[in-house]
Amino acid sequence: MRTALNQIRKVAALLLLLLPGCSKPASPAPATQSTPAAEAANPADMTATLATLTQALRKYSIENKRVPATFEELITAGYVSNPPPAPPGQKFAVNPKGVQVILVKQ
Repeated sequence: MRTALNQIRKVAALLLLLLPGCSKPASPAPATQSTPAAEAANPADMTATLATLTQALRKYSIENKRVPATFEELITAGYVSNPPPAPPGQKFAVNPKGVQVILVKQ
């Protein structure tokens, strides 16, 4: 009985961490024009982009009960539409251990 209670607490804690960022926005954000060079020049924008993509990845993982093998799988499944450009010489990738989107060298 105690083991089951501990397991329920762990699952509840995990859900509290993952679910707040999983909701879709009520209306689309206004489009802004930026170039890949401008995004690469601003690390704060890229940090926010990675956080948003990670939320989509975690939503996919919860709903499909698995982590996607590639970032492209998120796009194909419709969890990421119009992905932003990665900085020059890098691409978006899935880190399955951390369940997060990261940048890697191309």
